[in-house]
Parts: sequence; C-alpha cells; structure tokens
Amino acid sequence: MNDIKDKIITVKKQTINSYVFRPMLFSTPMVQAILEGRKTQTRRKIKHQPPKGNYKFGINVTGTRCKENGLFHWLGIDDEIEYKVTDSNQPYFKCPVNIGDIIWVRETFAFAPFTDETLHFYPELKNHNFIYKAGPNYPNIKWKPSLFMPKKACRLFLEITDIRIEMLNEISESDAVAEGILDMFYGKDIAGNAYFNYMDKKGGWDSVAEDAIHSYQTLWQKINGINSWSKNPFVWVYDFKVVECPEGFL
Repeated sequence: MNDIKDKIITVKKQTINSYVFRPMLFSTPMVQAILEGRKTQTRRKIKHQPPKGNYKFGINVTGTRCKENGLFHWLGIDDEIEYKVTDSNQPYFKCPVNIGDIIWVRETFAFAPFTDETLHFYPELKNHNFIYKAGPNYPNIKWKPSLFMPKKACRLFLEITDIRIEMLNEISESDAVAEGILDMFYGKDIAGNAYFNYMDKKGGWDSVAEDAIHSYQTLWQKINGINSWSKNPFVWVYDFKVVECPEGFL
C-alpha cells in the first residue's frame, strides 16, 4: 500500500513540476472579459508569415494542430496545379505555446503604497501590494504598463487547451464572441445583441458594430493598426480556460 501511495505522490509532483509557464500581455478590456467569463480564446499573429509571391502557401505539419515540440513549415503551392509543391525551402518554426502550458497574464497594474487620498476613499487597499486597471475605477493611480508587470503581481492563470492556425479573416461569429468582444446588452434583460465598436472613440450607440466579427475586427485594428485587418495574416488561435495559481509558479 505504501508503494502505491508513494507512486501517486511521485506522479503528482512530476505533474506539478512539468508545468511550463509563459507570460502573455492582455489589454484591460480583454482582462475584464476573462474575469467575466466572456473570453476563452485569443489570436496572436504568427511571426513567420509565408513569403509573398505568385503562389499560395500551405502548412507542412502533421495536421493543422500544434503538437508538442512540433515544427511548422510554409509550402509554395502552384495556382494552376493543385497541391504541386513549388517551394519547400522555407525555414521551420515552432509554435511559441504548447497545449497544457500555463499562461500568466500580464495586465496594466499599479504598485503600493497608494496616495493618502486614494486610501481615504478606498481603505481596503491598505493591505494590498498591487491593484489592476481591470477593476474598480480608482482615482489618481499611476498605472504601469502590462509589459512591466512582475510575476508576483499575477492574479490570472490560463491553461492552453487547444491551438490551431488560421487566417485572421476566417474567424467565425462564435469565435469572435469567444474572443471576449463586448455585447452592450451583456448583463441586461434585453433580447438581441449590440456588439461594441472599439474604433469608436465616443463609444456610443450610433456606431454599434454590424455583428460579432465586425466588432472583433475593430478590436484587432485598435490594437494593431487600422490596416492590420486587411493584411489578413496567419494567426495562432489559442483556446484556454482559467485555472488557479499552480503550485511552483513563484
């Protein structure tokens, strides 16, 4: 019996120690979407885009799923002769994240100590080391960019459950919703949807997005530039679920 118990303990330790932790930046609206359970997917542009030319480019991998330690490779495909390889000399590259990896979310934050004015109105912050922009609207806070958030300030952990490759404009309506776009009817007893237009500086009802895909398009453009959507790059599509802080993170 003791031998069996020791084996179980060993397996648990190996599982804990096998976690791979990777940082990932998220904007404040997307952190809020994760906290509210609206965001379970994120897209990131693939660094190694296929070269431009007179050919279509496919993906030379063991399927379109990202395997652990798998390598990806663009293949030139002839326009007239289907699947004829015309360029197989492109470099191989890895997916930066693997299924099962734990993402620790970097978000806009602030360090303690806080000003006397802030503590006067929010005394509960007295015992806090960090606060986050995705949360109560605290006044007179000097926010730090997410890029500089240390590991010890992390409050959100995401486990990668699936990965695939697709072109940005191929996103479906359901995937756009899974990206966490804001439905202005969210939490209200109102039928239908009114998806937010992230490029509308006023944020009013006069420029509601046509649908979920258009809403996500405006989100992508706000983050990556007005012309970024029309370029239609290949992207990594990461599905994830929120998990508790794994043992051994710090």
